[in-house]
Amino acid sequence: MQEDDTLRLAAVGRHVPAGDPPATAALRALIDGPTGDERAADFEYPLDRRTRVHSVAVEDRVAVVDFGEGIERVHGRPYSELVYWSIVYTLTEAPGVDAVALRHDGQPMAALGDPPFALPQLGTRDGAPDWALPR
Repeated sequence: MQEDDTLRLAAVGRHVPAGDPPATAALRALIDGPTGDERAADFEYPLDRRTRVHSVAVEDRVAVVDFGEGIERVHGRPYSELVYWSIVYTLTEAPGVDAVALRHDGQPMAALGDPPFALPQLGTRDGAPDWALPR
């Protein structure tokens, strides 16, 4: 959160296990959330730490994430939109990923959050609105 109480994305570095596929490891780090120092600097948990991921598959430069329980715990606008863009930006940092598609229990997700934010079929960095761009 900014000094003016607005929300925005900000990149942070993470060390991820060498044996995990990069997109899977990056998503796990996002779900694990901010470190203690980051929380002290007002970084928020984008997803509930109990969020489950059934799979992350990368094919034709698209990361397809199939979420399980927990993804429904995203609430508020514009927070829901920032959560979505944090997923997109996180996964497109992985080598070979240019776009992201979300699923919930195997079904394409049309919306995220409560109130619902309509999701594009494929999320790309170019599709992010200006106000959501990391600074």
